[in-house]
Amino acid sequence: MTFRGILPPIVLSFLTAAGAAELYDRVEAVVGGEPILRSELMDAVGQLRNQPGFGQLDDLALRKKVLNRLIDEKTTLARAETDSVIVDPKDVDQRVEEHVQRVARRQNMTLDQLAGAVRRQMGIDIAAWRERLRKQFSEQMVMQKMQAKYIGEIKLTPKEVERFYAENRDELPVQRQCVRLAHVRVKILPKMSELERARAAAVAAVAELDKGADFATLAARLSDDEATAGSGGDMGFVRHGILDPRLERVAYGLEAGEFSRTPLYTADGYHVVKLLDRRDTEIRPAHILFRVVPGAADTAAFAATADSLRALAKDSASFAALAAERSDDEATKGRGGDLGWFQRADLNSDYAAAIDGLEVGQTSAPVLIDDSWHVFRVQAREAVRVPNLADDWDEIEQYARSQRMQARMQSFVEKWRKEIHVDIRDPELRR
Repeated sequence: MTFRGILPPIVLSFLTAAGAAELYDRVEAVVGGEPILRSELMDAVGQLRNQPGFGQLDDLALRKKVLNRLIDEKTTLARAETDSVIVDPKDVDQRVEEHVQRVARRQNMTLDQLAGAVRRQMGIDIAAWRERLRKQFSEQMVMQKMQAKYIGEIKLTPKEVERFYAENRDELPVQRQCVRLAHVRVKILPKMSELERARAAAVAAVAELDKGADFATLAARLSDDEATAGSGGDMGFVRHGILDPRLERVAYGLEAGEFSRTPLYTADGYHVVKLLDRRDTEIRPAHILFRVVPGAADTAAFAATADSLRALAKDSASFAALAAERSDDEATKGRGGDLGWFQRADLNSDYAAAIDGLEVGQTSAPVLIDDSWHVFRVQAREAVRVPNLADDWDEIEQYARSQRMQARMQSFVEKWRKEIHVDIRDPELRR
């Protein structure tokens, strides 16, 4: 197992010469009937070449190590099929779309121009390329579910993160065209009358349940969650950390068959929660959602609030103080709204549009992203930078956590590999 499981598919693979397709797509190995093509191997080599544990290898050793990791992945995917581990196609489609948009930004192309580049270089249309990406992302997400199933959550001490950095600092990927951002988030809230209406509806639903009404029937009739209403509010089995923390706390506190008698408020609205079942560390909740959506007048009113806050932020210190006092982003307000460093090509398109053209020290006009207005400040820009513990702790911790998880996962993979036929076709890679 490698860092590949937490990284997106190689974004520049469409630049490979299509004319070499016959040589490029020979079968390098077969795992349980599933081939690993040379194109798949070389894409992974390109992606992993500069990752910790791979950068110092010569070409043959690199290809051998990457092929072995691909065999591990195919083996894990085969086991996932046995375990009936699946992912939601909607989640996969979202990841694909985000990736396509990111590639277009990185190449400074429109989507039409990107489609033309894919056609010229790969000999396929954009739909076929999306389908390839969909397969890659689907497999990545299944791998992540398998890691969660067999390993669970990995927690590291600060000392362990520091040791990982000391041992791997020279192999961490260099970042290019970087910007450091801070922001103030102003969440758009609905009118109090709308909140009261939704809560009253939730209280009425609880009263019906107390009288013996069927939860699934009520969910089908009343819930505003289109994704679950048709299945009686059933949210399926989920592990810790997937749901809204408030909903999760309520659900984990219930016994199987029990429902919450006090409506729960989250960013989506008011919920009545029922626990259908639990197994090991997973729970299977259901809910009836009474959604509360801010109106146009609410959006305009909070835009004015965000603009007034922007006017108060004269410099870095005043911006940080403002974020600490007024921002609705609990994760960043404690550090003055600091969002950290980003590569320009990896920025969310909404973020990128907001800060393009801003000089260091300048703030953006309020930008509407999802359910909030944001005011961004450009803290710094660098053409090239190397991650460090002071500024990139979370990213380095993620690398370290991934390495630990994959080391633990390896014992399971080695067992599964004994149960599946593996045939490495290339003699050079077999030695």
